[in-house]
Amino acid sequence: MSFEIKKLLILILFTLRIWAVPMITPISTIEINGTVKDMVLSGDNLVVATDSGHIEVYDTIKKEKIKQINIPNVKDFMGDEIPARVMSTDTIDGKYLLLSDSGKGGY
Repeated sequence: MSFEIKKLLILILFTLRIWAVPMITPISTIEINGTVKDMVLSGDNLVVATDSGHIEVYDTIKKEKIKQINIPNVKDFMGDEIPARVMSTDTIDGKYLLLSDSGKGGY
């Protein structure tokens, strides 16, 4: 075999190896209202913070929403009301801790 044919054969085998990677799919999915900014797994509960002004709590065993906590809207620099973004969330002794935009009516 010539050197060019060997190079072509190696290239074809390498290309087939790349395409032979197994597909990985998620076990389960959940629908969230807004863009997820943070999530915390606390026991069997998944606490999800979004940028649309709420926290959603899901039971990972039953795969259903347990609770939704809504945060009051805030005013932007133009005075328009927008949803308060929740940047971070956590749980402490069964209570929810969150970091969000300024509270009710502040800008």
